[in-house]
Amino acid sequence: MKCQLLLTLLLIVLVACNKKSSKVDQANVFQRYEMTYSPDENRTTFSAQFSKKKENGRLLKLDGTSSVTVNGQTMDFGGVSYNLKLDGLVDTGVFVYTDNDGNSYTNSVTSVSEISNGSVFNITKSYAPIDWWFDGIPNQEGEELLVEIVSQGSDRTYSRSNTTETGATSITITRNDLENLELGYAYATTIRRRTIETGNFSAAGGVIISSRKSVSTMVNVQ
Repeated sequence: MKCQLLLTLLLIVLVACNKKSSKVDQANVFQRYEMTYSPDENRTTFSAQFSKKKENGRLLKLDGTSSVTVNGQTMDFGGVSYNLKLDGLVDTGVFVYTDNDGNSYTNSVTSVSEISNGSVFNITKSYAPIDWWFDGIPNQEGEELLVEIVSQGSDRTYSRSNTTETGATSITITRNDLENLELGYAYATTIRRRTIETGNFSAAGGVIISSRKSVSTMVNVQ
């Protein structure tokens, strides 16, 4: 209950901090697009976020004649980003952003290769560093592999490890990564992510991200 209240308050603050896109030079609107497939939900989530001048600049809410769609469908504003969820695995997303000057920017994102958790069922902290194996093609150039472990205990502690090494077939989980993860059962998810910083953007630039998660599996943290 306390966490939900804090998240609600944070969302209110973020919404209040949003600046209307018509108030900035349209060439200074940074574009961030992301597509993520989760087999646990069997859904593909699309998100579009706009900010002033750079990725971590002040968030912008589209207004006036500006708009954004993906695959021809309107995206709903969630206070931080514009979002759309579609059932199943969607191979391609085509984002179309139109600014207040009438300029239109079209960017496409395609799904990355499938990835699955390997046969790791026990994680012993004292054995770290630990190689987390996955099933799927090795890491490709321009991609990142991550493993996220979320405790099922009362504190819901969290661990995250990653590698960007081309050709990697495993992810190293360090002792520091596991430091705050409580003992007991947890859910582990491996993620393949590709980030592209070239596209049809304004002068401010943009980024396009494609992510694909594995089916989450339970592990025992010891």
